[in-house]
Amino acid sequence: MTLFDVENTYTSNSLADLPALEQVMDSSPLMVAPDTLLAEVIHLMSQVRGSNCSVSLDISTNSSSESFQKSDFVLVVVEKQLLGIVTERDIVKLAAYGINLSQLTVAEVMTRSLITLTQSNTQNVLTALALLNQHGIRHLPVLDGDGELLGVVTYNSIRHVLQPVNLLEMRRVGEVMNTQTVHAPKSASLLSLARLMNDRNVSCVAIAEPRSETCHLEPIGIVTERDIVQFQALELDLETIQAETVMSSPLFCLSSENSLWVAHQKMQAHWVRRLVVTGSEGEFLGIITQDNLLQLLDPVEMASAIAILQQKVEGKTAQLTQINQSLLTEMAQRQQLEVNLQTANEELELRVQERTAELSQANRLLQEEIQERQQIEKSLRSSELSYRTLAENLPAIVYRLFPADNNRMVFFNNMLQHCFGYEWDNLQQGEVCSIEHLIISEDKPQVIVTVKDAIAKNQPFEIEYRLRDRGGEIHYCWEKGKPIYDTDGQLLQIDGVIFDITEKKQLEQQFYHAQRLESLGTLASGIAHDLNNILTPILAVAQLLPLKIKSLDESSQKLLKMQEVNAKRAAELVQQILSFARGDGGKRSFIEIQQLLLDIEQIVKGTFPKTIAIATDISDNLSTVFADGNQLHQIFMNLLVNARDAMPDGGTLTIAADNLLIDENYAKMNMEAKVGAYVVITITDTGIGIPPEIIDRIFDPFFTTKDLGKGTGLGLSSTIGIVKNHDGFITVRSELGKGSRFQVYLPATNGTISQPPENQEIPTGRGELILLVDDEAVIIETTKATLETYNYRILAARDGIDAIAIYAQYKNEISVVLIDMMMPLMDGENTINTLLKLNSQVKIIAMSGLISTEVMAKVARTGVKQFLAKPFTAQEVLNCLHSLLSQR
Repeated sequence: MTLFDVENTYTSNSLADLPALEQVMDSSPLMVAPDTLLAEVIHLMSQVRGSNCSVSLDISTNSSSESFQKSDFVLVVVEKQLLGIVTERDIVKLAAYGINLSQLTVAEVMTRSLITLTQSNTQNVLTALALLNQHGIRHLPVLDGDGELLGVVTYNSIRHVLQPVNLLEMRRVGEVMNTQTVHAPKSASLLSLARLMNDRNVSCVAIAEPRSETCHLEPIGIVTERDIVQFQALELDLETIQAETVMSSPLFCLSSENSLWVAHQKMQAHWVRRLVVTGSEGEFLGIITQDNLLQLLDPVEMASAIAILQQKVEGKTAQLTQINQSLLTEMAQRQQLEVNLQTANEELELRVQERTAELSQANRLLQEEIQERQQIEKSLRSSELSYRTLAENLPAIVYRLFPADNNRMVFFNNMLQHCFGYEWDNLQQGEVCSIEHLIISEDKPQVIVTVKDAIAKNQPFEIEYRLRDRGGEIHYCWEKGKPIYDTDGQLLQIDGVIFDITEKKQLEQQFYHAQRLESLGTLASGIAHDLNNILTPILAVAQLLPLKIKSLDESSQKLLKMQEVNAKRAAELVQQILSFARGDGGKRSFIEIQQLLLDIEQIVKGTFPKTIAIATDISDNLSTVFADGNQLHQIFMNLLVNARDAMPDGGTLTIAADNLLIDENYAKMNMEAKVGAYVVITITDTGIGIPPEIIDRIFDPFFTTKDLGKGTGLGLSSTIGIVKNHDGFITVRSELGKGSRFQVYLPATNGTISQPPENQEIPTGRGELILLVDDEAVIIETTKATLETYNYRILAARDGIDAIAIYAQYKNEISVVLIDMMMPLMDGENTINTLLKLNSQVKIIAMSGLISTEVMAKVARTGVKQFLAKPFTAQEVLNCLHSLLSQR
């Protein structure tokens, strides 16, 4: 296939991304009249001129910008009619013959018979490139329909538009360099060099000298056609000038192993069009020019032509077979003709000559087809290498299965060994594949059925199954394959991939487990809310009856006390179930961390070995936190016990606490942190430290470094769970041999701490009016009876809407609103917000049978400072009322 054939193929396919002819055409070439003296023309060609075409292949070059260069040709034009062309090569040829150029005109030496191109809408850069390569020319004038000159297409103008960076990076200098180069000694004259260029039809001569220690030639300089033209323009005697005095030196050299992109960059950096190629010892190997780089743009190199060439090879192969058959027939006829040679000599001679010509043509075509086929096979091998590289880098087993060859499998990478530890020779023959014996028995029937069904229906298949690796571990696999058939419908092969999805399956199981826990938490929350609402009146009645009935005997009082105790135990059990299911804290209140840490300090000092020194650094103005005091006590004791165990030979244990305001910068560095105020509790030891390789696992459930029976591995796991449930986070730093530091960050609050001492006298009211809001009638009745017993007046509302209406009527008399947070129609949060709009100073106590982060967040958003958890005792509700009413 010729370049012109390929160009027509690309044109018929409408390759819109190829540059048009106008883009690669120099519309401002150097032009002169026929009577211009040749010496003047040489002077014009030697001058630097602006051009809208650059010889650069640099991808950063702007196609619309001008560059400056010397012209290597001149067009002879009269009134836009092209008469001829004079090139640097023509001038070198004249100089080689020793012709005096001073009195010659361009009309006497110009080339008149030109290859030109008439512009049309269907032409592009490939049209021009095909003509340049086909006729071996470097300048292609472009004419319009009237024969007037429009411009010139040259290799330089094509290079300006076509920038094959990727192709240059993939090819090596040694593949395209000119090895049949012309060289001369440094003592040679310029006239002899000009004759060499003319005789050998080359554009440059390398100046080389033999090396003393080897027989190789070492390049020391180069002389080009342009050099000859420039000295001719200066009217110097070429015969007396030696190459050594005018050659370009030092040379810009590169290795044959360098990429063409490196060659291009060096040409750009030094503004040269040729580079010398040398070997490892500096020996002269050849020359590479910018023309060599442009030849890579031959469309035959383009990947899209492979399919076209394949079709042509198949067609030519059939034609070749037919020609060979015809040749055999003709040979038989020739033998028959030889028998009748005497009787039909003249006719036979004529036919023999015809057949001989046909055979020569057939042999020539056969040779061409063989060469084309070899080129196609080379391209196919390159394509196969690319696909193999792709397959080897895939994180999956890539295979091809041959059913006709006992289901033999061929693997295109080593992932079978990497994932499962097997070599290909470990595999056995199976019913549908070679890895069948590795699949666990429960999944094998489904695999066989799926593959056979896909083959029968000629469709792709996907299947998941489990496979046992060489170490005995089970892996989850996902396979996708496709049967491949020939034109007759016969099964050739099955191509497919196998992915190890074990990690994905494990993540799915963890996700499903988390969903089940979340569902359990939701169910437990609803049950806890309902049970606490049920327990509230039971507990209230048990406490209220002894006050209402003074004559109860001792046995009845014991029964009521038993009812009260068991109601409280039931409430604690509900809270434990809720805490397990959702990780919710127990009963939360506003905790003073300073006092909690001081209490823990006394426990530690009394129980830890005397070899451990206890130090504290607790700020006096610590903020409060809203938390479960028992759980905080638990996590701090867990951390302190771990610190104690890390110092078997004694050391220093430091307990510190301070306020901290986290800004946006810190929050960005720690994804668990949020902007706001925190209380930071730091526990530091001088123990053995934590090894770096396990520090990321210390919070995992059941992970422990302690001896068997000395640790469950749940201490730090429960600690981080409690801290996260309180919207906090933990950081840890450790160094082997120096100790560890754990820091617990808990959100700070400004709530009021109300912790009345035990056995305190129950406060009574002074006739204050209390608005009691709850959707449970029994809770309203029992709470109302309790509060009325202790000298409070009660207004009751069954929902938020009813509460707003009652408050609007009695807002000047109502002292406190006791409201449930979870009610139908209008919940507690919206009701509180509405009440605050009616009276911003209204005193409110929130209550709920569900203590969760969501409920406490709603309470915090309303600004309410007092909270009662159901079920509550009479003393708890009365203390809460007394505390709130005492505030001014």
